[in-house]
Amino acid sequence: MAELLEETGSRLDSFRRGFTPGERVRGTVLSVENGYLSLDLGAKLAGFVNVVDLPEDMDLPRPGDELDLVFVEMKEGAARFTGRITAATAAVNESLRMAYDARLPVEGTFEKEVKGGFEVTVCGERAFCPFS
Repeated sequence: MAELLEETGSRLDSFRRGFTPGERVRGTVLSVENGYLSLDLGAKLAGFVNVVDLPEDMDLPRPGDELDLVFVEMKEGAARFTGRITAATAAVNESLRMAYDARLPVEGTFEKEVKGGFEVTVCGERAFCPFS
């Protein structure tokens, strides 16, 4: 019994707990209902994408299909995704604007040193962080 509990616990630890706006995620379609796809994301939360947020040249996915999507926001306890980069970019820009207005720090990933500072990636977007 202890082995089973340990194995189950380690599988649960591998589940994602959240996403960053603009982050690219691979999901499996669970169902298609009322113009929305529900997604298995390997996470502790549900995911969905509106079919209008899929590329125009894409056929409607079916359960079991895998999709590469971009996280947009949390909405009513579920992760909302898009298949169109333009919608995701707008969501990321709005999130960064709100953080700036509220003077909230954002996390970025160091990419390289450049003249006067660092090039970083913030929410999937290239940004500049001055030495000062």
